[in-house]
Amino acid sequence: MKNRVEELRKTYGVNQETLADAMGVSRQSIGSIENGRYSPSTALAINIARYFGLRVEDVFLLDGAPAWKTAAMLSKMPTDSLLMRNRAHNEEIPLPEGKPITGQGNRYPSQFAYATFMTAHNGAEPVAVYNAAQLCAHPVSFTDILTEFEGNGLALLDGYAGTDPRALPPFFDSHRLSYTLYESQADFVAEIAEGDVFIVSFWNDRFFRELKGMRTVAGTYRGGVWTVYNMHNDDVEPRSYRTLPETLRGKKFILAYRFAPEA
Repeated sequence: MKNRVEELRKTYGVNQETLADAMGVSRQSIGSIENGRYSPSTALAINIARYFGLRVEDVFLLDGAPAWKTAAMLSKMPTDSLLMRNRAHNEEIPLPEGKPITGQGNRYPSQFAYATFMTAHNGAEPVAVYNAAQLCAHPVSFTDILTEFEGNGLALLDGYAGTDPRALPPFFDSHRLSYTLYESQADFVAEIAEGDVFIVSFWNDRFFRELKGMRTVAGTYRGGVWTVYNMHNDDVEPRSYRTLPETLRGKKFILAYRFAPEA
């Protein structure tokens, strides 16, 4: 049985000893669960999932289960579930098609529901993915993105803390978006090329240890200019920068994804 225990523990800055104490088990048991050598009891699995504010199925994945649940698969869930209520609500919002979202706090983008919050509060990562797909000429509806993020357990703390940008690759794989992941700002800058689409995540200096201080944006690199969408919630136009350090001034790089244009 695969699980996300180690990923979630590191995301929240929790060491194995702390989690073990909270669960009433040994540190070795937590290590064995993370390494797949030990499958927890139902009660322990439920308690671990609740510790991170998630459902069991969002933390523990049965062997043979699909790695990523698509919007079509999730749409078969009961209509009275929060996920389907959010989807029904989102389908009523007239978001202009074919255009990137310039600011998640603007009229229509701000009205979408993601877990227990609205995207004006927690939507930077879904917006970045939506924008990247648009800019790659491989559009995915914003409603489907939110459904898939929520249905696959990407909404941290019921959406309060947004989305871990490290959890995005399964979405890209499912939607056949070819990407390269960078955890080094220098490597990313060295390899960015004319016409590339990118996603960049960063911490604000003041809040770099808090999930609320995280921001994820998408953009393009053309003619030596970094064009960035949704840098601020109320932006009505994309912002342009001469360099990535200028773009991230006063902020700490977390990671980046680069999407090369199709030949």
